[in-house]
Amino acid sequence: MTAFVGRDLELAKLKELARLNVPSLVVIKGRRRVGKSRLATEFAARLSGYRSILITGMAPEQKVTAADEREDFALQLSRALS
Repeated sequence: MTAFVGRDLELAKLKELARLNVPSLVVIKGRRRVGKSRLATEFAARLSGYRSILITGMAPEQKVTAADEREDFALQLSRALS
């Protein structure tokens, strides 16, 4: 994997949330190909004792509805937690 550069502010915010010591769900959203998955992976790698679950969104298509996206999210979450 290439070196991880930048995103210090985002990593600090995630670390702050981790210090709350309560179960949390963090949603990282943004444009395609800006490093959202890499940010989550890098954050999880820097913390011990945490489990990260990576759930990806569906590719944008005209026929994909909000209901389709929710169903896909639920399916990915179910698989990750089994």
